[in-house]
Amino acid sequence: MARESPKSVSGLGIASILVGVFGLIIGLLPCFGLVGLIVAGIGLILGLVGLIVSLAGQTEGVSMPIAGTAVSLVGCVISVVWWYISVSNFFGGVREGLQDIVKRAEEQRKEMEKRAEEERKERDRKAREEEAKEARAKANALVVSARELLDAYEVNPVAADEKYKGKWLEVEGEVDAIDKALKMDVTLKDQGRAKPRGIRCEFEDNQRAAVARLKPGDKITVKGKCLGKFTNLGLERCEVVKN
Repeated sequence: MARESPKSVSGLGIASILVGVFGLIIGLLPCFGLVGLIVAGIGLILGLVGLIVSLAGQTEGVSMPIAGTAVSLVGCVISVVWWYISVSNFFGGVREGLQDIVKRAEEQRKEMEKRAEEERKERDRKAREEEAKEARAKANALVVSARELLDAYEVNPVAADEKYKGKWLEVEGEVDAIDKALKMDVTLKDQGRAKPRGIRCEFEDNQRAAVARLKPGDKITVKGKCLGKFTNLGLERCEVVKN
């Protein structure tokens, strides 16, 4: 009977062990899981091929390919675990970062809304104060005749502006003309002069009925805010106080 020759050591099995161990070591390092998976995967392929060759040819031992396959498989598993942990941590950090950005944006939005609301309240408060101030000034309008007002601007328009411009006045005079070019205008003339001077009074729409009853020659008292003198001396926001 012929004696059976001993089986040789599998070269693929040795290569699988070496590559698998290298892949296992790399796979144990954090953040290198993908690299370790590639290396251990190569070792796994080498081990499986070596195992198939050994089983098919019966010329090489199967212990080395089995060992290489096992080591490479462990390296693949460890690499996958580390890769999963790394990816989970990465996306977890991204998610937390996005949540932080959204939180900050929401806080900034609320802060801007709060600031805008405070500014709106401050504007409303100033507007109410201005309205109250205007109402008091209107209620305490300076009483002056058309002649006195026109004389003041004829003598010294700068001094007249200091005294009358931007203030509410009650002006007594005689209606000279009524016009409706742009707004309802009534011109008060200085009575008793050969060449009468005039004060242009601009009326709002709510005074339409009062202006409709006027006619030249009527003696009236008009309350309005003095615009000063440009081409003509004028009052705005006028209303008929006495007719």
